[in-house]
Amino acid sequence: MAFFDQLADGLKKVTRDITGKAQDFSEQVKLKSKINETEALVEKTYAEIGRLYAQAHENDEESEFAGQFQAIREAKSSLEQLKEDLRKLRGVTACTVCGHEVGKDVQFCPKCGARIEHPVEPEEPAEEEPAEAEAAAKKICPVCGAELEADAQFCTVCGAELPEANEAEVPEQPAEVSDEDFADED
Repeated sequence: MAFFDQLADGLKKVTRDITGKAQDFSEQVKLKSKINETEALVEKTYAEIGRLYAQAHENDEESEFAGQFQAIREAKSSLEQLKEDLRKLRGVTACTVCGHEVGKDVQFCPKCGARIEHPVEPEEPAEEEPAEAEAAAKKICPVCGAELEADAQFCTVCGAELPEANEAEVPEQPAEVSDEDFADED
């Protein structure tokens, strides 16, 4: 019996050791997670301080960071040119009010309703759109009757605000009338 008592005592001790180590490990993981979260918060705060300082002092010619400010201005300028090049390739322009990308033929932004000013460019012959694209879901402006994209909130032709649900349906074409419709029935 002494053997089983020693075995039971040994198992209890091993179980306590394992449980204690598991709890220690769990605490270590929790602490490491909190350390990582806090370090990330510190880095985010430093970045925000840097951004605020840069915005407040970016035009200070005598600043010790004048070189970095110039590098930021050049990078922003380059970034804007790259974005504009991409918009040209995609055949869109950006709304100057909200930044939403709109087609070159749009006169009013479908998101905010602002008038779109298009730079004057030499016209190139437009390619015909496939019939499938025209069959896509469209909205009809209740004011001017223009055909619009399904997600438009404002008319791109007249600037009118569009209702949430497109209540203006595409008018049905009148049925074709033939001479047979007017023939006397005898």
